[in-house]
Amino acid sequence: MTRVRARLTPFYSKMDNTTITYEGIQLTVSVKAVKALRMVVRRDGSVSLVVPLWCDKNKVMDFLNDKKDWLRNAVAKSKQRLEKQKDYWFHDYAEGELFTYLGNRYPLHYRLTEKGVPQAELKDGQLVVSSSRWLTPQQAMLVINAWYAKQFKTLVKSYLAYWLPRMNEAPLSVVRYKVMKSRWGSMMPASRVVCFNFNLVFYPERCLEMVVVHELCHLKEPSHNRHFHELMASYLPDYKARALILKEN
Repeated sequence: MTRVRARLTPFYSKMDNTTITYEGIQLTVSVKAVKALRMVVRRDGSVSLVVPLWCDKNKVMDFLNDKKDWLRNAVAKSKQRLEKQKDYWFHDYAEGELFTYLGNRYPLHYRLTEKGVPQAELKDGQLVVSSSRWLTPQQAMLVINAWYAKQFKTLVKSYLAYWLPRMNEAPLSVVRYKVMKSRWGSMMPASRVVCFNFNLVFYPERCLEMVVVHELCHLKEPSHNRHFHELMASYLPDYKARALILKEN
């Protein structure tokens, strides 16, 4: 008896790694050997739809219709988060303008000094920028961003210095910092290279510590399985509450 191999419908044979629009929302479709349809809305608002190899178009549309309200709400929340992050980054750099640092907001205050290079610091509940001359908004931005970067790197290094020995881990080979849209951090266990999202500087410090511990746990368990979550709970019993702050904001 001759076996006949099932074929993909024309709709899906050409849909892998393409984009479709549903209810005004763009979805990136990938066709894979999975058992069930799966949809993910990332922090940057992008949406991915994973379709099983032998799934027909009607089942996909039924799935999307069932998830329509959830999809709209999830995309709306992602857009709100992005707008909030824009508030963190985009400023007029005017006197009294509020700047966020570790979950708190501080008014900007300019102070003229007799000499010295421009610098920023937290003092008396204000973000104080000191310089020997008045700064343009562009110059103030560079000074404040340099301060943010210095503070963030110092905090990360202090948490790494604290947690690595407590987890019986050797120092990491490389620590990187950059703005990421959909992740708070990433770890490559084999090469021991870690990267932290610079946006963490705007959130409560306990969230930063949670992400540091999260990435270090990947040295022991690469996946997010039960063992991984048991490790997290053993080091930070309240890690879920900390993660929820990042998820909701």
